[in-house]
Amino acid sequence: MKVEVEEVSSCLRRLSVEVPVEDVRQRVEEAYQELGRKAKVAGFRPGKVPRKILEQYYRKEVERDVLEKIIPETLQKAVEERSLPILGRPKVNPVQLSIEKPIQYTADVEVLPRIEVHGFEDLSFTRRKPAIGEAQVDQALSNLREHHAEFEDVSDAQVSEGDYVVIDFSGTINGELMEKGKGENFPLVVGSGTLLPEFESRLVGNRKGDSVEVTVTYPEEYHNRDLAGKTGIFSVAIKELKKKHLPEINDEFARAVEGEFNTLDELRAKLKESLEREADRQAQADLQGEILDRLIEMNSVEVPAILVEEETRALAREFEQNLKAKGVQMPVGQESQEEWGRHLREQATRRVKGELILERLSEMEGITVSDEEMEKEIEQLASRSRQSIEAARSILAKNQALDQIRGGLKRRKTWDALLGKLKIQDVIQEA
Repeated sequence: MKVEVEEVSSCLRRLSVEVPVEDVRQRVEEAYQELGRKAKVAGFRPGKVPRKILEQYYRKEVERDVLEKIIPETLQKAVEERSLPILGRPKVNPVQLSIEKPIQYTADVEVLPRIEVHGFEDLSFTRRKPAIGEAQVDQALSNLREHHAEFEDVSDAQVSEGDYVVIDFSGTINGELMEKGKGENFPLVVGSGTLLPEFESRLVGNRKGDSVEVTVTYPEEYHNRDLAGKTGIFSVAIKELKKKHLPEINDEFARAVEGEFNTLDELRAKLKESLEREADRQAQADLQGEILDRLIEMNSVEVPAILVEEETRALAREFEQNLKAKGVQMPVGQESQEEWGRHLREQATRRVKGELILERLSEMEGITVSDEEMEKEIEQLASRSRQSIEAARSILAKNQALDQIRGGLKRRKTWDALLGKLKIQDVIQEA
């Protein structure tokens, strides 16, 4: 078998494969022998059908079956012989079989590009972290208080901002029912921004049992292009009304919400510690994003299309889940979908480029993850989840998460090595 490899681009290789005619004839002969043992042709006993008769009835089927077997097998052998780390499925050009000559075909395969990363040693960056003071702790405490608010059923009170209501609604545009414009037992905290502001504000001042007509005009930039700029009229029935009661912020509150604190001062100290930790995490993430942007700008990286496609799909799932959790619909309409798709592909391309650069830096620095480091990481995971090390390891192996953990460790070590080569200035930003 002859194999030639052409480098079409840094991500694409074209394999030209020639299968000797002797191998083709042998495959065809084996196929007819197998067929002859089981073929049923009128006038002939099983296993006694002449070859010419088999060819007359089954030639196209035999040729198709031989091609379907010989091409994947020889292509796999060619890839292994040339040590090509291919991505996804190869694209094989159409080919016909003939026992009079060798099979010749080409296949395009995507591979990881060989990239070089340079010019980063003298770069300087600023890691900006917000100052965490009493105002930030007060806000965190207020958020915690809101989280532990209680709602009490009331029968004779007006709706105010912050109240919890349950509503039925039905919306029309130009007298026609809106798509997905009807809802029953819909829970809503008035003023939360779950629905359009003019919808929620119209509920204020009404009471449980009231029916309200609400007119809303959707913004021109509304994410649902079918509604953008249009006016909808909703019939709303207020079925339930609950008033919010916030707990007093004192030592009793501290003991109730966390359980491990005896005083409000202890709770405030813990909140400040958490805010500091989150500020550090966000500052580090922002810094790494800025560094990757600079490295992508400085180093030309061609990315395999299949990796961009996979990352685009992953991003789409991620965004859809986030939007669903916030109660926001995905954009609809051809224009919105196309714009959304372009945005996702741009983000996916950047991610893939960043990962390829980090992987190359890892190779340059000789970054590896030892079994001892993996064991320590599993111990920490077991401690945080309050499991035995054996139980944690078993669960991780069952969920096929060990490679993911190893990859995460390798990524962290790569970032540590890279940050050690850059000039980083830390700046605390006052609120």
